[in-house]
Amino acid sequence: MGKMLARAFLCALAGLVGWILTEPFLPKTVNADWSAAEFRMVFLTLLLISLAAGFHQGYMKTGIRNIFFGSALGAVFGLIGGVLGYQFGGGISGGVYGPAWTQLVPFPLIIVPRTITFSFLGAFLGAGIGLTQFRTRILIAGAFGGLIGGGIAGLTFDVVGMATSPLMKAAGLFDPGAAEQGAPGRAIMFPLIGFTVGLFTAWLEQATRQAWVRLVLGRNEGREWPIDAAQTHIGRDERAQVPLFGDNNVAPLHATIVRQGHQYILHDAGTPLGVGYQGVRMMQPVALQPGDTFQVGAHQLQFLVKGTAARRITEGRAQAVPMGYGQPQMQPGQPAQPMQTVQPITPIQQSYPTVAQAPISNPTVAQAAVSGFAVVAIDGPITGQRFPVSHAIEVGREAQGINLSFDAQSSRKHALLSPGPQGVIVKDLGSTNGTHLNGQRIPEAVAPVGSVIRIGATSFRVESA
Repeated sequence: MGKMLARAFLCALAGLVGWILTEPFLPKTVNADWSAAEFRMVFLTLLLISLAAGFHQGYMKTGIRNIFFGSALGAVFGLIGGVLGYQFGGGISGGVYGPAWTQLVPFPLIIVPRTITFSFLGAFLGAGIGLTQFRTRILIAGAFGGLIGGGIAGLTFDVVGMATSPLMKAAGLFDPGAAEQGAPGRAIMFPLIGFTVGLFTAWLEQATRQAWVRLVLGRNEGREWPIDAAQTHIGRDERAQVPLFGDNNVAPLHATIVRQGHQYILHDAGTPLGVGYQGVRMMQPVALQPGDTFQVGAHQLQFLVKGTAARRITEGRAQAVPMGYGQPQMQPGQPAQPMQTVQPITPIQQSYPTVAQAPISNPTVAQAAVSGFAVVAIDGPITGQRFPVSHAIEVGREAQGINLSFDAQSSRKHALLSPGPQGVIVKDLGSTNGTHLNGQRIPEAVAPVGSVIRIGATSFRVESA
């Protein structure tokens, strides 16, 4: 809800600024110059609202490139749509009520043509804002959201104007002798149309999405990206649909989610560090299930779907046919490659030993009890290296035990590994990015044989010595 309100208030502020900049230049009476001045007001105000909406869309994707292109596309498409809608709606009202309906139709009957005009303005404006995403779903959602927002603004314009005009006159906010007295209504209407169009377009964009990923660990935690394209690229490149910045262990194109019917198949793009799925490095493409988590560098993402889509995924699970690894590597924006005929896959089902999440009460006694464990690096530059855990050893960028100087996501002294009676005792040492056991962030826990410990962007599997 906070993200939707953020766009709504941003667009409302843009509408207010547009009114402030243009209201002083309107004629004091409705004369031959009125139509041109009114068009300039509508033009500038719609430009600012569209710019604000596009900026918000780009900001939600993260990245300077996305913000720049979101703002530019929003300004262009939103402005064109809004102006077309204003002229189209005004033309319909003029055809029904006459070309001078704004002066001749009395209150409250004028509410009808006003609502018609601004409903079309909002619908075309919202469609233009949705068009910036180049998704039919978002374009339609934008049009409906704008229709609702514009209709609300049209319904309230004259009501607000009639109610506030005497008050604003008494306060001396505009010339009481002016024949044209629509300033109070415009002062409310333009911010209101920005607020409602921004709110309803953002709301319908979220309400109509079928699948998305949420960043649950890493920079910009809580950010969400829709998965509505045939291929959704994940990586450090700003052209990726899911851009992940601030981690050099994330490749420009690190992973791709391919939509096959009602299934969503997660692919590793052949990166050295690989992709973690449910806490273990993914060795083949996986058909994602609702609620699944996967790791890209130090980022942990969760795959989420709506209820109806979740049922379809479950029903069509056996029919999923993943892409083969032998296909050419995909680049962001590149069209889908032909599918290879391979055997259907089912998701990897991990069965980890039970993890004791409670802190270890007496680690000294536990260390003395057994010294038969080791950890083996399963990704990164030290893949395959084995480290016995016969005593307490520190892990981190400046640690003497297991040195991770190559891993920018690990802290200088990140974690402490100690032998225990039932496995390796893992204790986080107050690291920035946390320590994870089988995909769960833990302060201190026991890692039995077969468990996977992730420290920074490096993962270790617990084995018997």
